[in-house]
Amino acid sequence: MLRAASSFRFAARRVRPGSVRFAGTADGDGAEARLARFLAEHDLASLPPAPPPAGLYRTAARDGRWLVVSGHAPYEVDGSKIVGKIADESDEELARGHRAARHTALAVLATLRKELGSLDRVERVLKTLGMVNCGPDFGKHPKIIDGYSEVMRAVF
Repeated sequence: MLRAASSFRFAARRVRPGSVRFAGTADGDGAEARLARFLAEHDLASLPPAPPPAGLYRTAARDGRWLVVSGHAPYEVDGSKIVGKIADESDEELARGHRAARHTALAVLATLRKELGSLDRVERVLKTLGMVNCGPDFGKHPKIIDGYSEVMRAVF
C-alpha cells in the first residue's frame, strides 16, 4: 500500500457550543472555499469519505484546541484504497506516488471536516509525518510527500 502520511497535528479554533466561528476572511476565502477551488482544478467532485479506523484507535482526537489526526492511507473519491509500492525513481512512478500522497491529504481533510464540521475551523497545520512504501534504493521521498504538502498549502 502506498502510504504517504502517518501522523498529523492541527490547531483548531475553539467554538462555544451552539455558536459557529470561522477562520476565513471577510470575502469568504476560507479553507472550505479554497478546497472547493482545489477540487475543481483537479477535476475531483468531492473529498473521499472519511476513512474509518483500521484498528483499535480513533482517526482523530481532540485536546483543547489541538486535534491530532492518526495515520491515513490514500483513498479514491469512490472510497477504494490506493495500493502499491513505488518501484523506482522514474517520472511515472514519482507521479503515481505524488498522486497517492495528494489523495492521502484529501482523506485527512475528510477526517478533519467530519471531526470539526468545517475546515474553516482549522487554524494551522502543526506537524506532518510522511512515509512512502518503496525499495531500499529509493531516495526521492520528498518528491512523493510534496503531493500531501501541496494540498495542505492550497487549503490552509
